[in-house]
Amino acid sequence: MGTARSKQPNEHGAKPFKTVRIGPNDVNIDYTSLNGEIFGDYSYINNLIRIEKTLTGGPLVDTVLHEILHAIWRLGQLKDVKETEERTVSVTASYLAQIIRDNPELIAWLQKEISS
Repeated sequence: MGTARSKQPNEHGAKPFKTVRIGPNDVNIDYTSLNGEIFGDYSYINNLIRIEKTLTGGPLVDTVLHEILHAIWRLGQLKDVKETEERTVSVTASYLAQIIRDNPELIAWLQKEISS
């Protein structure tokens, strides 16, 4: 199950979410300086999502979800084949349902951040 291990609270006092279970993988989330070039990225090889540490509120939630979707794309083996819309939506929905089920702390954290 995902855990909200914290480094330090952001300006709204919420502790950064550090791990999310996606399928069989516990993917680490690292909040770091990405030099203003990107908001985030996902590395399959490193099992890691990196998020720009200055993001808060809506942009933070959007970026975390965006990178989770990249992880689903890769872990769901959609990356290397031209997929139909129905297969892509079906695989994505299954992974999202699993993420919501296995990571209740993440969902609560996202809701708190988006409301900030």
